[in-house]
Amino acid sequence: MIQAELADDGFLRPRCDSGHEGATVVQNERFPLLLDFGIMAFLDGCNREAVTPLASAAERVQEFFLRAAAFEHGVAPSDFETGWKMLARQSDLQYGAFVFMHMLEPKRTFRVLEPRYAALRNNAVHKGCLPTPQEVDDFGNRVREFIHDALEVVGELYAEGAKQSLSSTQSQIAARVAALKI
Repeated sequence: MIQAELADDGFLRPRCDSGHEGATVVQNERFPLLLDFGIMAFLDGCNREAVTPLASAAERVQEFFLRAAAFEHGVAPSDFETGWKMLARQSDLQYGAFVFMHMLEPKRTFRVLEPRYAALRNNAVHKGCLPTPQEVDDFGNRVREFIHDALEVVGELYAEGAKQSLSSTQSQIAARVAALKI
């Protein structure tokens, strides 16, 4: 039997019963993986455990959106990273930056994640509340729509910035691969 662990560094590390190990690079942006993890937790009946990756998926697509927009406008990757560090630990600020950037560029209102979803996340994460299957299903569907809408705008307005963002991510992964001793 082969078991594999997906680490935060972007590597999938399989290990067989004989102790052989390997590493595979996962080149996806983080938000589709997090969305999948949330869906799998929900399908497994783990409602509370589904909420965190779903919320994280929405946050990571906001980051991708902002990164693509910044790159499209000529912001250097290192400058984006410097600016992002000011927002990285404050999801409310990330959300605000996302909403305002969306208003400026497409010049249309974005269907935001309603406050009840932030409350669902905060209650599940910070208070240990157990959401109902219907609440998690609604939340998951809304996060999926949110991601779809954000990516639609990225494709319309920031396609080159998105390519640069993906290239930057892959360069970071390549540097980590080069450092591996396998």
